[in-house]
Amino acid sequence: VENVSNPLCVFWDYQIRSWSTEGCWLKYTNQSHTVCQCNHLTNLAIIMHVTETQ
Repeated sequence: VENVSNPLCVFWDYQIRSWSTEGCWLKYTNQSHTVCQCNHLTNLAIIMHVTETQ
């Protein structure tokens, strides 16, 4: 995907009402795939930095 970088593996932490990286890490990434691994089950996501096309 163009114009995205820095994938971050996160989950929604209901106690702090925010995304958290605790217990999740980036296992693999390339131009078309990102694989995260977490040591728990919950609402998971990959957050990425998106930039404008110039």
